[in-house]
Amino acid sequence: MPELPEVETIVREIGPRLEGHKIVRARLKKTDVLRRVSKPRLLRTLTGNAVEEVSRRAKHAVLRLASGHRLVVQPRMTGSLIVYDRRPTKDETKYAVLTCTLEDGRFFLYRDVRRLGTLWLLDEKGWAAYTSRIGPEPLEETFTPFVFAERLQGTRTAVKKAIMDQRRLAGVGNIYANEALFEARIDPSKRTHKLSLDEFARLHAAIRDVLERAVNSSGTTVRDYRTGVGERGRFQFELKVYGRAGEPCVRCGKKLVTTHTIDLRATTFCPTVTVLSTSSSSGICVCPYTMISARGNAACSLCGVGWPNWSPCVTTIAKPSSSTSATCGRRERSSRSSTLPYTAVTGASVSRSVRISGFPTSPPCRM
Repeated sequence: MPELPEVETIVREIGPRLEGHKIVRARLKKTDVLRRVSKPRLLRTLTGNAVEEVSRRAKHAVLRLASGHRLVVQPRMTGSLIVYDRRPTKDETKYAVLTCTLEDGRFFLYRDVRRLGTLWLLDEKGWAAYTSRIGPEPLEETFTPFVFAERLQGTRTAVKKAIMDQRRLAGVGNIYANEALFEARIDPSKRTHKLSLDEFARLHAAIRDVLERAVNSSGTTVRDYRTGVGERGRFQFELKVYGRAGEPCVRCGKKLVTTHTIDLRATTFCPTVTVLSTSSSSGICVCPYTMISARGNAACSLCGVGWPNWSPCVTTIAKPSSSTSATCGRRERSSRSSTLPYTAVTGASVSRSVRISGFPTSPPCRM
């Protein structure tokens, strides 16, 4: 099933080719993909409407129309969204479910071989209800370790199952849950409420790192997935555990193990590596001043302090507020931090803040 990187790739490629263009004709071949909209209403709404914006929410491509409606497409296993500059061939339209002709003669197709995907047409109220049921986007700057821990607070299920729950975290599926947990050196079956603060920080950084690298590689093509221009993704060549059962671990050389007992899906991991769960060996770091996580040998994007192998030492993180600036324990940069709706300080408390138990109150320490 296309996950966040695959849908993000599709949206980035078809967005510039659809935005600002009018649909002059729409044709729907199959109705079993429709959700809460009839065929006549869908075609009536699309025809003559213009696409104002193409975006992504979790694993869904979202087309915002001039009428205020949103066409939400969830491709799932075999769906694809492609814009053709010419009339598609007979083979290209063989599995086309929805075909839209643009005013300049180009064609926008939603193809789905097995028709496992869905099409939703939502008004503003319907969209608000729809998106409110989905968790935060892991690639947004506001997705901090604090937000991550808060979304998983009190969860007693296996951590792999928890991060795949779209109500708690948007866009992460089986492929990237496997990869992120391996990178963070966390046992996929470990109960979420038993994760340490260090493990939360490492997993937060690993999820962002894996997803960003997958987006840069145009996603993962295991079988059916194609980009918005019909090409295969490339991240399958960078997978360290997913689909590699029985192969040597890239870290220790021992055979990778696969189980289906966690969530009835293939979970591949290295029993040896998950035991060695130290932040210094994983290369995942957390800025001791701002709680922004990234890979080692980097610098904090807020305060600019270099922090290879820092341990998590932030003592207080403020809840989101209406303030337009964030304060770092090292430096204030209101102009650069307006998109970070939290405040981090070291060894002190601030108003409307939440103290994270377990963090030392002493100055930042190196591992």
